[in-house]
Amino acid sequence: MGWVLLATRAVLAGIFAFAGAAKFLDPRGTKKAITDFGLPPWAAGPLWIAIPSVEVSAAVLLLPVRTVWMGAVAATSLLISFSIAIAVNIALGRRPECHCFGQVHSEPIGWSTLARNGVLAGLAMGLVFEGRTQPGLSIYSLLHDLRAPQLFIGAFVALIAAALATLAWLILHLFRQNGRLLLRIEALEASRSGAQVAQQQAAKPVPRGLPVGSKSIPFDLPKISGGSASLEGFLREKKPVLLISTDPKCGPCNALMPDIAGWQKTLATELSIVLLSHGRLTDNRAKAAELELVNVLVEKNHKIAEKYQALGTPTGVLIRPDGTIGSPAMGGADGIRQLVANKAWTESGLAALMKTFGQSPQPAPQKPTPPVGSPAPVFALPDLNGKTVDSAHFNGKGTMLIFWNPACGFCQRMLPQLKEWEKSKPEQAPRLLLVSNGSREANRAMGLSSPVLIDEKFTVGQRYGASGTPSGLLIDKNGNIAARLGVGESAIMEILTGSKRKSISARVAVGGAS
Repeated sequence: MGWVLLATRAVLAGIFAFAGAAKFLDPRGTKKAITDFGLPPWAAGPLWIAIPSVEVSAAVLLLPVRTVWMGAVAATSLLISFSIAIAVNIALGRRPECHCFGQVHSEPIGWSTLARNGVLAGLAMGLVFEGRTQPGLSIYSLLHDLRAPQLFIGAFVALIAAALATLAWLILHLFRQNGRLLLRIEALEASRSGAQVAQQQAAKPVPRGLPVGSKSIPFDLPKISGGSASLEGFLREKKPVLLISTDPKCGPCNALMPDIAGWQKTLATELSIVLLSHGRLTDNRAKAAELELVNVLVEKNHKIAEKYQALGTPTGVLIRPDGTIGSPAMGGADGIRQLVANKAWTESGLAALMKTFGQSPQPAPQKPTPPVGSPAPVFALPDLNGKTVDSAHFNGKGTMLIFWNPACGFCQRMLPQLKEWEKSKPEQAPRLLLVSNGSREANRAMGLSSPVLIDEKFTVGQRYGASGTPSGLLIDKNGNIAARLGVGESAIMEILTGSKRKSISARVAVGGAS
């Protein structure tokens, strides 16, 4: 038991001594970490000195037998405080860098950080309970009983162990960096070889990346603004996603950033542009703040980028709203500009892009649309109050079913017309029913008087053949499809208020179809 307690003291003392010294050597990073965790800036001044001072003091107190208990109390207090701060930030959706070991090692906090602190806190609390009566073996006594040759051998072994540990850490990071460099060199060599073959044989270039139409690779990564974001979350907006692998230290990437910032604003209603960035979190934050970039995710190990075969930076690839690959992986700033200039997320744009590779694009799979006159697919969804409503409830008069998303720019633009239609709709007009995704609060804030049902995964829209919002169709009083699906503001409003309204209203009233 004495050796176990001594080993526990040595481990904790080593960790706290290293952490405290690393923070002292990086005052700027330590202050930034304190404010990133949510503390006011004025607290960073005293705390950047106080925290590492207590860590080093705890390390020193853990070594002598007489002061073990005081060191254990200090260590336990620190670890519990750190754990509370980490848990609060995770609960608030923030993931600042822990900066636990200064510039030597810093990464966004997560459940693994909390678990590590929990293990260390358990060791420290064990010393708190045992420290007064049984602190373990005395280091002084052990060293005093050793002779000079034994002390020399022990010191030599400890020095060799420390050197080997440092060397292993350096080799690990060197291999990771070299692996990424080799992948980039291979990509450049392959590109160069492909260019030479193309010149010699007048052949078309070969598209890189995953095959168009294949399934995309899911991801869930930390955002520089705090919290995390996933591919599934972006696809819920029913817009294509342009995923760009980049790095704040990459010259061509930085040259492209002003263009990306502009695209994120001008193309926001039709395209989600997501940056899969590498490098230090601080560098990414500075670049994003400078250009007002949004949707910047940070990946440290390149695994997601490599799965998309984005072997260099910058590289861009389109993902369709249905989660399939929508374009080759276009490397370089000019390649990404070509994606956007061609509007490759449209059928004509993708066809023009694929023509440069001598290929025809694989179209996105078409969703089956129920034919006019067939029974409308039945469904049951919760309303804004959480009550489940069956679609059969709306039979008997005729219903205009609109698929909606309060976060969709086209829907927001159409919203005032729907409100005006609700105020002045003709007596024979069909009732209006919205099937919407998004939160109940966002849907309730629209201020529509017509019923709204929540379909978070857009499953009902897919059953009706809808691939985006806004879109809608008519259902007659008998629950049959009365008119084909209309897509966009003009098509829907034409049914509700335009030239088609009289004929469709007549068909709805008699339960007919065309």
